Order: sequence, then structure tokens, then C-alpha cells
Amino acid sequence: MVSSGVLKFIYLIITFIKLARGLNVLIFTSCYTGHTTPTLGIARSLLARGHNLEFLASSNCCETKIQSGLGHDVKCSSRPITSVDGVKANSQLEGMIEIKETAAENGTWIAFHEVNNFLNENPSYDVMLSDWFLLGGTLAGQKHNIPVVTNFAGSAFFPLKKYTTENTELVYLPETKLPQFLVNFIEFFISFTWHKYASQHIYELVTEINENFDMPTSLKNSRQTYNLPLTYHYTFSNLIHFGPPEIFLPNMEFMIEKTNVHSLGYVPQPESFGKLDKTVSGFIENSKHPVIYMSLGTVFRMELPKLEKILIDLSQQNEFSIIWSANSFYYQALKSLNIDNSKFLLVQNIAQLQLLMHKKTVAFLTHAGGNSLTEGVYSETPMLVFPGFGDQPPNAKKLVQAGMALPLVELSYHEISQKLRQLLEPEFYTECRKRLGKSKTFMTSLGGYEKAADIVEKIASGEIQVIEPAELLNVEELLYKQLSFYTAVFVVTSLMIVMLCIKTCCGGKTKSKTA
Repeated sequence: MVSSGVLKFIYLIITFIKLARGLNVLIFTSCYTGHTTPTLGIARSLLARGHNLEFLASSNCCETKIQSGLGHDVKCSSRPITSVDGVKANSQLEGMIEIKETAAENGTWIAFHEVNNFLNENPSYDVMLSDWFLLGGTLAGQKHNIPVVTNFAGSAFFPLKKYTTENTELVYLPETKLPQFLVNFIEFFISFTWHKYASQHIYELVTEINENFDMPTSLKNSRQTYNLPLTYHYTFSNLIHFGPPEIFLPNMEFMIEKTNVHSLGYVPQPESFGKLDKTVSGFIENSKHPVIYMSLGTVFRMELPKLEKILIDLSQQNEFSIIWSANSFYYQALKSLNIDNSKFLLVQNIAQLQLLMHKKTVAFLTHAGGNSLTEGVYSETPMLVFPGFGDQPPNAKKLVQAGMALPLVELSYHEISQKLRQLLEPEFYTECRKRLGKSKTFMTSLGGYEKAADIVEKIASGEIQVIEPAELLNVEELLYKQLSFYTAVFVVTSLMIVMLCIKTCCGGKTKSKTA
């Protein structure tokens, strides 16, 4: 019988040979900028180590994002999975409902079948790097027994049972005048809506895929139905997590817990900075006011007339020099307004980190998406936050609580200008930058993309395995307890109103008869 020591030695030799010839890595990514940015960062580090990469993109972005960022020698093919190029988010609830189809039918069901078909024809990969949002890619890799690691930048919805008894909030209502009871109800309602409308549906699709393809029904056995797809990766695959841990993690104790989450902070690569074009550089150099950078992400949508009014008002003010980076949809729709002047510039596809690092950029208005928030922290730029959906509301809330940003109650010129004045007040601004600097120091100490490449190699070699992580809070049970409570309150309140109406009506009739 061969001893375990000999087997381990043989295994190490095989691993060394694989690393020497270069791993064959399949990278499955969404085409949304917030998802491709960290993926491309890991890919650059893997390419620099001599590994062989092949990309599978969820829509047509091979040339515009993958190969333009890594070189045209990188193999890339597209699949029609996420055709939605924007999410309407006039309210946080609307945004949550809008992304349901992308996360469930597209990101889980269609993604699984497309990637599974691809792997049936191209089975030879040592490891797979998959987009956290496209759960179907992870499932397909697991079906083919390929080690899978996902990556994510944003709030980690992993409330651990040992640390909390409260639900992770999916809504942020800053400076609201609503009574606390109503705020609590709204937070519950949006969490419950996501759970029933999207997460539960993803659970059903995953279970159907597992059963149809004779895969282990791990998710069904765990009965873990809340906040999918993220909680699936927490439990059943390795997850590389980028960004400032004190903002994105449930608490700092999370980092020492036994989990499948690898928190790696953020360390930008030279390619992360980009280069500002002459128009933007000239605008900044000629500005006579504080430069404010505004961007609400690539999938943001709101009513066009409302946005037009905001931009016209911003272009006519005389306090700030504002650069607004719009996604392609809004850039084409708004460019015809011809509102560019010495105090306002509308752009698209800007070198965001380079702009934030510019000495004349003093503030950043952001939707609090994971990558934008991370770059705001790295550049030590105080922020105004106006979140849309998904992880953006909790990102924004924790950033404000940490004293690194101020919240916008609404997106209007009056609110923006008022909050900018508060943000730029010298004492607050100085303290805000100190806190950002402290966060940056810790974030950059965690390794970033180079550490992520280490983890990909270790997962491919088997050195890092999926483990049974620290137990999550049973949020579904908590939500149903809250539902019972609010139902009871509604029933009691309704009965009281009915009794009051009956008493009032009967009392009126009695007085009438007496008269």
C-alpha cells in the first residue's frame, strides 16, 4: 500500500507541473462594469504568472471590455445571458424588483445551460473564476467537477448566527421624518419582497438544476433560501471579496471566522488608473471652483425629464465645477441638451480612479456601488451617496455611519448643493479624509489582486477546499416572525377602526331617534 506521505509528494509534483506549464483558467463574467473591473484585475495577475485564460462573457463585451483591457490575444466568446443594460431605480424597491429577472432566470437558469453547453464542448480547465451574480456559472463548473472561485466587491450579506439576531437591511432611508415603526416596516417589506420575489425563485431554479442533472442537492438539503446568490457562494464555493472590510463585512470579527470568504481589500494595478483625455484635463485645470465628480454607475436608470432638470440646474450654478460621468444610454440622451460649460461637463467612459486621485477633485457623488466606493476610499475622497438597489443601500449606510460620506435624501440640485457645502466644511472634511486614509491603509494591506491570484492557484491545486463555514443567521425564520407581528398589528388596528366606526354610526343613530 502506498503511504499517505508518498501520495502527498506525488500530488505536489503534479501541482508543480501544472503551475509550471500554466493553469487553464475559464473566466465567466458579466459585462456590467462593476463586475468586470475586479475580474479583469485578477485576470491581469494570472496572465503575468503565465497562466492560460479563456473568457466567457454574458453578453457582447469581448472586444469593448475584455480584450481592450487585456489584449486581443486573450480568447473570449459571448453568450446571450444578460441582455438587460440598465435597471430602473426611481426607488430602492423598484430597483430590487427590476434586477430579479437578471439574477434568477438569466443569471441562474440561462447561465447554467449556456456554460454547461460550453463545458460539454470544452472540458479541459484546471479552475474556473465565475461572476458571483451569475450563479448558473458556478453550478455548471461544479457539475463538471471544476474547482470554482467567485469574486465580489460590495456588502457581504452574511449575518452570522453567533453575532447578530437582526436581519441585514436592504434599504437605506437617511434623514427620514417617518416614525421608526414605519421605517422598520419598510425595511422588512423590501427584505421580504426580495426574499420571496427573487431569492426563493433562485432557490427553486438551483434545486431543479441539481435534480435534473443528478447533482448533489446541497442547497435543498441546507434549506438556505435567503439572499441568494451570495449565500450560496458563502456556503458552497470559495468567494474572493474586495473592498474596505469595515464597510463591506458584517463586522470585523468576521475576518477571523472559519468561512469560504477571502477578504483581500484593494490594491490598484497601473491599468486601474487609466488616463484622462484632454477635454477632462483641460476642464479641471481651468476650473475656478472645487471639482466635484458624479457617477451613478453603468446600470442606473431614472426618469429622463427629472434627470434633465437636475443637470440643467447643475450647469447653471456658480459654486462648483462638476463632471458627470453618464452611462452610454444617458450620455446619448443628454448630450443633445448642450449644457457643457466652464462649470459642468458631461462625459462617458472616464478614467474614474485617475480623476478621483487628482488634487483638484474634492468630492465624489456616487451610487455607492462596490467598485466606486472602494476607489473613493483608496483616493481618500469624501463622498455623497445616493444608492439605488442591491448592495448599494447598505454600502451607503455603513459609509455614512463610518463618517466617510454624507447621504442624499433625493437627487436634486438643492439637496446636492446643500450637502456639498456640509461636506466641504473644513472641520468635517478634514476628519472625513483622516477616516478615509485609515481605511485605505488597512484595505491596501490585505493583498488585493496579487493575493487573489494566489488563491486561484491554491484552489486549482486543491490546497484550498470548500469548508463548512460558520453558521449563518436563519433570516427566513426571522422574516416570517416579523410577518406574523406586522399581520397581527394590521388585524388589531383594522378591528379597532371597524369598532370605532360602528360605535360612531350607532351613536349617531341613537341620538337621532332620541331627538
